Amino acid sequence: MAGATAVPLCTAHPPKELAYYVADSNAVCILAAADDPKLYDLCKSVVDDFRPGTPLGRVNVSSSGSGGSGSGSSSSGGSSSSSSVGPSQSGSLAQRLALPLPNDEESESLIIYTSGTTGLPKGALHTHSSLRHQMTSLCEVLALLALNCSP
Repeated sequence: MAGATAVPLCTAHPPKELAYYVADSNAVCILAAADDPKLYDLCKSVVDDFRPGTPLGRVNVSSSGSGGSGSGSSSSGGSSSSSSVGPSQSGSLAQRLALPLPNDEESESLIIYTSGTTGLPKGALHTHSSLRHQMTSLCEVLALLALNCSP
């Protein structure tokens, strides 16, 4: 998702809380897996009830290339649209969604929201660099575990 900041949404959270994450992160669109109608319906309810006008898309994440389709309209006067983006289309996901590519490793990459036990949830921002370092460390630990060694 180069050029975008991902904000994963937990489907166990109520729509009002998901809407808070979408608003707080200034999300410009919501993407849901094309093969998960329950997730799409949850995202659509967030758009319709709390964030009218926020674009809603279905993304084909399977390797088969068969994407989802469909469209919906907001009950609040705004509209949500659905489009399918899948691996059968040419170009990267960022190119297909017309997202700018990041220009450095310190560009925003991911926002994870805390539980918010003492107030509203807070978003923890990760950069491309922090995620790369985390993945490198995990790979090193997994390699050691595969050798039956401990770090």
